[in-house]
Amino acid sequence: GDGKPYYNQNENLQFDYNLLLDSKLAGGNNTVLFGYEFYNQKGKKWGKYGDLDAEVNNNALYVNDVLTWFDDALVVRAGLRFNRHEEYGENTTGKLGAAYTFKDTDTTLFANYGTSFRAPGFFELFDPKYGNPDVQPEEGRTVEAGFRQAFLGKRLNVELTYWHTKLDNVIAFVGQVNPDGTFGGTYVNRDTGETEGVELVGNYWIDENWSLTANYTYTDAWSEKNGERFRTVQIADNTANLGLAYTQDRYTLGANLYYIGPRLRWNGDKETSDYVRVDVSGRAKLNKEFTLYGRIENLFDQEATEEIGYEQPGLYAVAGLEWKL
Repeated sequence: GDGKPYYNQNENLQFDYNLLLDSKLAGGNNTVLFGYEFYNQKGKKWGKYGDLDAEVNNNALYVNDVLTWFDDALVVRAGLRFNRHEEYGENTTGKLGAAYTFKDTDTTLFANYGTSFRAPGFFELFDPKYGNPDVQPEEGRTVEAGFRQAFLGKRLNVELTYWHTKLDNVIAFVGQVNPDGTFGGTYVNRDTGETEGVELVGNYWIDENWSLTANYTYTDAWSEKNGERFRTVQIADNTANLGLAYTQDRYTLGANLYYIGPRLRWNGDKETSDYVRVDVSGRAKLNKEFTLYGRIENLFDQEATEEIGYEQPGLYAVAGLEWKL
């Protein structure tokens, strides 16, 4: 509003190495994945809201084991991840899940449990205007369960999932109006938070090349501080998608119709409008090494408010070349 410029520059570097081992078990198979990940974040900010120049590194070791029995009808998955974060030290997360398929009816029942760890982001920690170096990481536990059902010789597949996540030390932004009339605030930890919802997904193969997909998600998310409950910002209660895809050996084309319901803006005081947009995408394999890809978001340049006060780019296009050794 005052014409003064505000600049951000962010860089993320990720290195990930995987080693996959397959072995036979009595009556089944065992596949173990070992991995190492290095993640480096650099951030700069200058201009209207102050200066920032910071860097954070994270190293992780992880293992994931998949066991299958009874001609792959029963699948059990277990995993562990060990992180060493430059700011927050060491932490370990894990997951355990199982799925069983009744092959006579093409019905699969599944359930999963996992723990999570989220370190505060760059902006939340170090921003000179809004950051808080004392904010602590979030930790969570998630349970999900559901079923998958195939029809028409597996041409039509439907999946229904319920999940519930409980969080500790939820990171949230608390805004305020300063004595001089300007807007301020900072990031804080709230005591607890919960997210739960249901997701319905469907996929139908029209023929060997054309497929139709659809999904709908309902989400209820909130956090709590000293007994007071707050709706989680920037998460819509209702979202949906309808997609059409064409696939052959060398080409893939797709179009998607998205619906995003109203969301609270980042300060939690105002609600954005819902919107509908259309995206298209494509991939073309040129040879064994090179693939050309591209996508256009908001093809019809619909007015879509992702965040109040921040203008959206309208039609947005990306193209690239992928090289695989």
